[in-house]
Amino acid sequence: MALEEMRTHRRDRRRTLLFTVLLLTALMGCFYVPWDQVSAVVRGERTVRGEPRYVPRHPILVSMIDLEDVHARRMTAWSLAAARPQDALNRRREAAAWARVLEGIAPDQNLVDLGEALRADVRLDPWGRAEAIQYRLWAWNRYLDLADQPWRLEADIRDGGDGAYMVLRTYRVVADASVNAGDAPRRVRLLRRADRTNVVEYYLGHAGSGGGEGALLLADRLETFTLDALWPLLDPSADERRTSVDRAWAPAVRAEINAALPARDVAALRESAARRFQAMQALDSIQSRSSCMNFRIWRLPWDGLPSRFREALPQLVARDAALPCPSVTAEEAAVLLSIRAEPGVESALEKLLAIATQITALHEARHLADREIPPTCADCVVDTKGMVDELSAYLATFSSDTVGNIAFYQACRGARGGGAHATAVALASRAILPGGCANPPPPDLAERAQQAQQQLLNRSSAPALLPGFPQKVALSD
Repeated sequence: MALEEMRTHRRDRRRTLLFTVLLLTALMGCFYVPWDQVSAVVRGERTVRGEPRYVPRHPILVSMIDLEDVHARRMTAWSLAAARPQDALNRRREAAAWARVLEGIAPDQNLVDLGEALRADVRLDPWGRAEAIQYRLWAWNRYLDLADQPWRLEADIRDGGDGAYMVLRTYRVVADASVNAGDAPRRVRLLRRADRTNVVEYYLGHAGSGGGEGALLLADRLETFTLDALWPLLDPSADERRTSVDRAWAPAVRAEINAALPARDVAALRESAARRFQAMQALDSIQSRSSCMNFRIWRLPWDGLPSRFREALPQLVARDAALPCPSVTAEEAAVLLSIRAEPGVESALEKLLAIATQITALHEARHLADREIPPTCADCVVDTKGMVDELSAYLATFSSDTVGNIAFYQACRGARGGGAHATAVALASRAILPGGCANPPPPDLAERAQQAQQQLLNRSSAPALLPGFPQKVALSD
């Protein structure tokens, strides 16, 4: 009886597969659907609607794996080995690094299958197999999400002239929340980098790849914005020494932060903001001499430089004292060495980081909603690729009556990079702030942003945080 049931099951599966192939072939003929998309549906990697899909084929045993070790160390070491030009020596190094990955994920056959497929694509042709690589990463992430495990992989494909290679980044999920946008809850997750490589993302978040993934926010990049941009603004006495954009937006940004944080947290940040502002000026001065120096400080933690930098600074000052282009001057070193942990500051910064996280959550949630009903802009004088999508997300975020000014300030800083983001900010400014980012925002910014939405996009709603959104975000180590 069991044998007969097995035969019946196999027969039904063959019939279902045949029916699916015939149906998809017919749809492909009617709607000119490319064969590779149909093939992905047949393989179980896409839904008929085009969403990515993954279903585990083996028992879920990820609880038996040290996922932190796999993501923070083993996968990172393998990706670095795989990125080297593939001569005989480097191929042996890559194979050894992959063997350590397999050892780490061996208890779970689902991860083994996904990992082996990823490695095969990376070894074959990272550039030509870029789409397949992104699917493998998505499936890896989807599987861990289904298993309620807070880990994630992302990657870019690059080619510096020695052949294409994959740049892998690993993350730990530190918060999972929701934002209401387009009259529906949208998932947003906050990620913290787990690898220790020097690869830096040049964005605060993105809207994910679909399939229930939701929006993804980058805690490390948001922390940099919080420490280096928002925190220094809380010292009013420095306004006259700020750049034009910072000077224009400082009072409005301070007002929103003052309204959002308890008075004791505002006081702790305000009292320490002057030292942070001076330290950022010192770093900018050091950076301006980067062409004639061999020393860099890429990041200034909230509580001061690591010990190796504290030990090196006095030595560099003494070494370069007579040079016309010193690595560090005595004045710059004194400012940087004065940064220390101060009472109440860490907790206040964690709350300020949560506020910064809100603006990116609102922005990316609007992107998720716009995937269902793409926005159109009949009155936009420029309509470059992706610009209307960015305009929609920016205007929705500027419409917030709690963080609209912070969002606009961040957008003005980010628009320096050009592209669709800069064009969208320029169009939003034309409707809300005709003088541009170097001018103070109007007191009714949120109302004007809603009016601009109505005029340009034929809507006026603003995304809103749902209960459970983090009120504090821990700072990096």
